[in-house]
Amino acid sequence: MKILSTSDLHGIQYQYKLIKTAAQRHRVDAVIIAGDLFPKTNPIFKRQPKFIKNLEKEYFPFWEKNKIHLVLYMGNDDLRIYDQMFDDVCSKFEFVHNIPRRKITICGHEIIGFDLVADYPFGLKDRCRMDKQNFVFPLQYGQPAYSTVKATGGGWEDIEDWVSLAQELPTIEDELKLLVRPENMKKAIYVIHMPPTGVNLDVCSAGDRPGSKAVTEFLAREQPLLSLHGHIHESYYITGKWSAQIGDTTAIQVGQYGCRLSYATIDTETMDIKKYAL
Repeated sequence: MKILSTSDLHGIQYQYKLIKTAAQRHRVDAVIIAGDLFPKTNPIFKRQPKFIKNLEKEYFPFWEKNKIHLVLYMGNDDLRIYDQMFDDVCSKFEFVHNIPRRKITICGHEIIGFDLVADYPFGLKDRCRMDKQNFVFPLQYGQPAYSTVKATGGGWEDIEDWVSLAQELPTIEDELKLLVRPENMKKAIYVIHMPPTGVNLDVCSAGDRPGSKAVTEFLAREQPLLSLHGHIHESYYITGKWSAQIGDTTAIQVGQYGCRLSYATIDTETMDIKKYAL
């Protein structure tokens, strides 16, 4: 199977268009987008549902027509109040697959998605968790909040004591253990928005490394064929590293920094992997 892997498009229309061109150019069987699909700038509660409707009308039919699988899920900047709306839209298309904590099989490869991230210092907590039980919370730069449905369509529900609430929720480590398992781990592909830590795929511009220790340990223990990541846009441009080996698992995080579209192509039979920027 040949895959095009990318992430963190944040509603940038021309990057979405470039993916269609690249998918045809490389003759891929599947395009995988590892989260953060929608615009995140205000008015966010108007822009995100409008963008979903635009995907249904203008974007998803392309994959159906060309019989290329589009595999994706919403990330931490995509509001959870639109989860059902997005799922309903994706379900209208045979070749569009929404896989948050779900499994699908394409060309003999089981693909499993994971949308949650370890807590970060910004306000939106829709998909945030403690990484492990000994997790150290970052200093917050925004008011912790969930997205919520209101009379105006959407708004914020402030969280008064985020730390106490998060300590009651399953951790990233817990949730990874609950994922549906593949029948053949050696051919499995995990699409995990949060990158692993310790392998230079999670380095921020300030030098901090907020990747997930739980994800690193999960991949080291389970040893799938591939793990595809996103979330930390600038890591590649700081370290020059966009792939890493965790035992026999190849982890890929191409980054998405600036105006160019970054993506990788992967041939799962030969494990020939190349990175591109358009």
